[in-house]
Formats: sequence, C-alpha cells, structure tokens
Amino acid sequence: MNVEETVKINKLAKELLAHRIAENSEQATLKAEEMIRKRNPVEAKEKTLQQTSPDTGYFENIARHLSSNIRELASAVNRIRQEQAALKAQVDELRMLSEKKHAATAEESKELAQKEDENLKTGFSGEDIAIDKIFYFGKK
Repeated sequence: MNVEETVKINKLAKELLAHRIAENSEQATLKAEEMIRKRNPVEAKEKTLQQTSPDTGYFENIARHLSSNIRELASAVNRIRQEQAALKAQVDELRMLSEKKHAATAEESKELAQKEDENLKTGFSGEDIAIDKIFYFGKK
C-alpha cells in the first residue's frame, strides 16, 4: 500500500464517519479500503464480524426472549380464533331466530290477507254484520 492510497483511505474514512455511514473508525477504514481497492465484501464482513463478535450468551438471551414472544403471540392468536368461533356460532343462532320470526310474521300476514280477501268478497266486515247491532233485544 503506497502513501497516496493511504491518504485516500483516511479521507474517505473521515467522510464516512462524518456522514454517519460507519459507526466507528475501524469500520470506516474497512469500508474505505473496500471502496478504494474493490475488495471482496464478504471478506470484509467476516473480518468485521470477527472483530466485533458479541458473547454467545447474548444470542441465547435473545433467542429465549424471541421464543417467549412467539409463545405469547401464538396463545393470543388461539384466543382470537376461539372468540371468532364463538361469535360465528352466535351469529348463526341469531340468524336462525330471525328466520323463525320472519316465517311467523309471514304466516300472520297471510292470515290477515285471507281475512281481508273474505271481507272484500262479501263487502262486509265482521263488525258490520254484528247481530246485536241489527236486532233489538230489549233495553240497553
């Protein structure tokens, strides 16, 4: 590596830090070298990971936390499914009741229509032909 290349890498590293593209100076220099020399990005990432690898306990804690979150979400989804099934059953029950009521009102309306048809045929209603109105049975 010659002096000119080192100067370019340092300037680019400072710019990367100024624009917050890199978190620290080591990452900035690695990225600058990668950009200038067109290095293999996989090698650079492996080098960065080896330098900054956290403890395995950290990953175990994260895994436990994520698995507990997944269990909570699964139980919440199951509760929602049960509530949905219960609501569906209630809707079906209410639909059956409304159909029964609709059928009963339809029968009543048919009976009323038949009575009206009879009144229209004769031209008299039941009140028009009341016997106590036509005949006199004594003192009232």
